[in-house]
Amino acid sequence: IDEKETQNSVKVFPNPAKDKVTVQLPEESKTFHVRLMNTMGQMLLQSQSKNLDLSSVANGLYVLNIETENYSVNRKIIIKH
Repeated sequence: IDEKETQNSVKVFPNPAKDKVTVQLPEESKTFHVRLMNTMGQMLLQSQSKNLDLSSVANGLYVLNIETENYSVNRKIIIKH
């Protein structure tokens, strides 16, 4: 599997999110970090879980950075409570 295909297989759902968001990674991704950043690049949440609790985050547009041992991808998400 090439790297581009692997990066494209990273899914974040639901989007828009209400209270929780799930990150789906390819099978070969053993270790990963997830960071939620606002549009100014400030980190709001950091996790090593595939399920993020967004209930304390204000409505708006955010960037979810998913970093594994092989790649780093960004996904835009909208939070609407």
